Amino acid sequence: RRVELLTVRGEARAGDDVARRQANIHTYQGRLRAEPDRARLHFILADLWFQAGQTDSAQKYYHSGLKIDASDSFARWNLTLAYLSEYQIDTVRYRLATFMQSDDAYLKRKAEILEEKMYSVGFMYNLKNLSH
Repeated sequence: RRVELLTVRGEARAGDDVARRQANIHTYQGRLRAEPDRARLHFILADLWFQAGQTDSAQKYYHSGLKIDASDSFARWNLTLAYLSEYQIDTVRYRLATFMQSDDAYLKRKAEILEEKMYSVGFMYNLKNLSH
């Protein structure tokens, strides 16, 4: 009985998180309409969509924000993760190579770490293709 209650509460909590995320998306879309040149608003929406598992929308907002502020390291990295979550391995590898040549220490270090893990990601990508 206790396990069942915890599960129900966990599901309710997860439902609350989804509702809260959707409300935040709606709020930030309104703010973005009012201030379309604020890159940060694009990035916040991208992060919210990414958390919701909507990587196409996330990529769209990362790209639109990076057109305004191409120097935002966190957005550039999160866009790379969005590509990775969609198994766009060639795009990820290209971005990692670009990061390794940049002067941005944050991106360079993140690229080094992810490059070390690319073998397992490549393996997962191959498994996904075999299952279709």
